Amino acid sequence: MQNRRSITFLLKISCCLIPCLLGLGILWISRLASPQAVEAIYSQHLFRWIAAVFGLLGRLAGPFSMAGLLLLILAAGLLALLFALPVLLIRRPQRRKRILSAYLAGFLLIPSSILLLFAITCAPNYQRVTFSEQCGLEVRPSSVQELTDLCLSLLDKTNQLRDTINPQELENRSFSVLSRDVQSAFNSLSEEYPFLGKAPIPAKPMIFSELLSILNLTGFYFPYTAEANVNVHMPVTELPFTVAHELSHTCGFMREDEANFIAYLACLKSDDPIIRYSGLYCALSYSMNALYAASPELYFAVRSYYGEGLSADADALSAYWQPYFHTPAAKLSDAVNDTYLKANDLSDGVQSYGRMVDLLLAQTRSESSDK
Repeated sequence: MQNRRSITFLLKISCCLIPCLLGLGILWISRLASPQAVEAIYSQHLFRWIAAVFGLLGRLAGPFSMAGLLLLILAAGLLALLFALPVLLIRRPQRRKRILSAYLAGFLLIPSSILLLFAITCAPNYQRVTFSEQCGLEVRPSSVQELTDLCLSLLDKTNQLRDTINPQELENRSFSVLSRDVQSAFNSLSEEYPFLGKAPIPAKPMIFSELLSILNLTGFYFPYTAEANVNVHMPVTELPFTVAHELSHTCGFMREDEANFIAYLACLKSDDPIIRYSGLYCALSYSMNALYAASPELYFAVRSYYGEGLSADADALSAYWQPYFHTPAAKLSDAVNDTYLKANDLSDGVQSYGRMVDLLLAQTRSESSDK
């Protein structure tokens, strides 16, 4: 009898690990396959069908974020189960082994299933052909002078555009309208780059957005509902760029450097000056950060040319994010994000965000050679 129970227990645990093994198998196959095979079989075909099916719930929910609701339900459910465990053990001492067995099986099955769903819904896209390769951009090391010239060029465009924007209009934008307009600009970009695909649904405001600020997050893609979720608590200067960034993930471009670059290109496709300004501002910000790392002297020389409006926006963003820097929650979030990026073959970890500047430099060289 005891042996039978032991065998039943082991079978139960083994069944709970089957989704994990299947998920790891999908990840292993996608890494063994060539990027071209992943692109042709998964990214351009399977992923789009899978995203359509898994995103049905997100589309039916309209502007409401199902991701936030599902995460809230999952967190509440896990807490309820944890609090219920000691009560069940005390009230039903004769069934302690069964209760503990059920809990162990559940706590193995949940993450195992989440891994499998992640592997199905988006993970192979990390192995696809890069955006730069598909659009013919040559990414290579660049000189400090090239970087300085890029910063000056972006600064000139950003200053000019900022001077045309009414500050009150910048502060009082409706997120629903902004999200719809960014999606339209994003889909216009896909006409130039058909392999990009079109964003299926507009980005959604995240429930409890300030929690994302505490975690140093501007948004996230939730593959289980194919939703782009955005932190609407932060200043509007970064908002359109973040929306476009998350929309790029809904089209299967999961690498952060590529999502940033695609967001920049998408923002520039808009007729709305605020959306274009957001794209230019964020591109300038990434480039200036890279310049500071390369040469603080040149950084401050270029920084002195910031216009009044641009300087005010930069100061406002700095003031907004400052309270959230260096908190335990932010450090934990950065550590988790760093591990996640490295696990998906982004070997530079969080530093891979800086690669957007290499793409901007590659685009600048490409445009110069075309003239």
